[in-house]
Amino acid sequence: MAEILGAGFSTLTDLVSQIRTAVGDTVSANRKWSDDQIYLAIKNSLAQAGNNFFTLHKDSTNLVLAVGTLSYTLPGYMQRVRVIRRERRQPDIQIDTGTTLDYEDLSGWKQYRMPGSNLIVFDRGWPAGNTEIFYERDVAIPLVDCTLSAAISSTTATSMTLSIPGTYSIYEIDFPSYFQINNAEIVQVTAVTAPATATISRGALGTTAATASSGAAVAPVLVENDDRLGMYIVNSAAAYLNMLMLQSANRGSDVAGNLTAMREFQMLAKDALRKKSVRPQPRRIQPERRRSQRAF
Repeated sequence: MAEILGAGFSTLTDLVSQIRTAVGDTVSANRKWSDDQIYLAIKNSLAQAGNNFFTLHKDSTNLVLAVGTLSYTLPGYMQRVRVIRRERRQPDIQIDTGTTLDYEDLSGWKQYRMPGSNLIVFDRGWPAGNTEIFYERDVAIPLVDCTLSAAISSTTATSMTLSIPGTYSIYEIDFPSYFQINNAEIVQVTAVTAPATATISRGALGTTAATASSGAAVAPVLVENDDRLGMYIVNSAAAYLNMLMLQSANRGSDVAGNLTAMREFQMLAKDALRKKSVRPQPRRIQPERRRSQRAF
């Protein structure tokens, strides 16, 4: 697969190409499935995967402790908060005024995620200060492959304008979202300022900022914690596309062959979701028994 194994991401372009290869749909002049159908299959795959695939993020801007405040509102994309740390300063611990000492993990809090709200509630108040939040987020459903409608002429530019095909809208994305430009630099989208314009952070995920011309390819990036994601999506999407083939009566397809292929891809997708539940157990060390000495 074309994604960088171990880097923790796959591009939508790569996934679409691999899915077409898996289902024998590589001849552009005679497509069995449209791009929209493959996008739908990928979205279905991610929806079926649930929280099997996720990524861990750190945020240091969305929670600033205030004296006497017990409840704080967080962005909805912070799905599963794991750790909250606060920066300890004078006068918490006697050091020079204003000097940053370190961070401490906060206890006594609970997250409440409900439709339209995402709250962190503490059972005690904390001194005012900055925090770091470590949270999990399911792999976000990608938009579609796009192109730049205006050049990015500087490596310090903080916005990009896209040409988006069909009826898709950049407002559909969740933050933070990632896009790869020219199969090289990855940018993180932090806000949408116009129907096709986004605020970006440059050189994300270990890449280097670079200029790009108008018309350059822009591919959504799926950030994940497990390299099984690509294998799962390819097989799950292939099974879904074969189901679409079976439902379409005017394609003249081999029903038995497509049904067999669909079942095979489904089995491979389930295998990709499985995790090893049995870990090797360490051997118990048996104390050496002393031989009883007999007097002769």
